[in-house]
Amino acid sequence: MELQVAEEERKRKQRRRQEEREQERREYEKRWEEEEQRRQKEKEEVEERKRVDEEWKRVEEIRIKEERRAEKEWKQQEIWERKREENRQRAIEEMKCFECGGFGHMASNCRNVGKEEPVLVFSNRFEVLKIRVMQRGKGSGKEVTKDRKEILREEKAKRRVEMRQTKRREKRRKRRC
Repeated sequence: MELQVAEEERKRKQRRRQEEREQERREYEKRWEEEEQRRQKEKEEVEERKRVDEEWKRVEEIRIKEERRAEKEWKQQEIWERKREENRQRAIEEMKCFECGGFGHMASNCRNVGKEEPVLVFSNRFEVLKIRVMQRGKGSGKEVTKDRKEILREEKAKRRVEMRQTKRREKRRKRRC
């Protein structure tokens, strides 16, 4: 009997040790799982931070590109406006008045009171053009006589200048397109 009691006591101690080991093993596994879950969460958080950082970098790059594009567009707009204004000024400068024949204004805005009145006068062998120019504030005008050849030379020179100007305009238009 004593042997049986001792045997039972030994078996109980063994079971207790086994249960304690089992309990320790369960606790160890539980801690391991918790630690594994914590590591997994940390890993996910790190990945999420990386993803957010990458997304933020992409957004920042897009914003910078958009700002650069807008700045280029704004500069281009300024250049176009400047060119448009230059072309407008050039057109005004090249504009010929039908009243006085001057450049830079139209007949409706003509500031010259004196008007040219060409009068054809026939002399012996060739035509002479008399132009009377009335000047403001002076009683009599001055008379200028030019022969036909001189007038034709001046007109030819004017046409050459106009042709050069139109060729330049066409070249500019072609470059723009």
